[in-house]
Amino acid sequence: TYNLTKTRVLKKVRELTSDDSSSRLEIESRSINRIVEKRIESDDGVFGFPDCLLINHEEITIIDHKTGRVLDEAGQPRASIRLQMFYYAYLCNENHGSWPTKLLVNSFEDGWHEIDYTPAEAKAAVERGKLLQEEFNRAIVDENLRALANPGEETCQYCDFRPVCPN
Repeated sequence: TYNLTKTRVLKKVRELTSDDSSSRLEIESRSINRIVEKRIESDDGVFGFPDCLLINHEEITIIDHKTGRVLDEAGQPRASIRLQMFYYAYLCNENHGSWPTKLLVNSFEDGWHEIDYTPAEAKAAVERGKLLQEEFNRAIVDENLRALANPGEETCQYCDFRPVCPN
């Protein structure tokens, strides 16, 4: 199903960035550099694979396509979607020297949604991620795997190790 989804996403990106004026995504100028499904990485090891970067002079739009729902109960983009887009914004700045002007998510179920953000939010999200990674790595080196556990009914409901877990 991954390859089928990938094919559908790439087809949608081509449609949305084509010269056809009926495209649902409005782009002022057609002198656009399109970067599709390319790994982008920062010097500090953070990386990601945004579905599409549209670079038009000083404006950068990041587009990510989702096959499932992206909205929470309040009708807002879920926190995990926002976090992913914050990472892409950070990586965009690290690689292209400027922050994106738009973060767009296209859900095949929920439609198009723009993610509002500030560079400070994106930086803070990435810094929190780096700290969590350091904690995780420290726990592995110290062989303190219990420090990583977060047992609870919701957390453990699908865990394969529930029958043998001491918690």
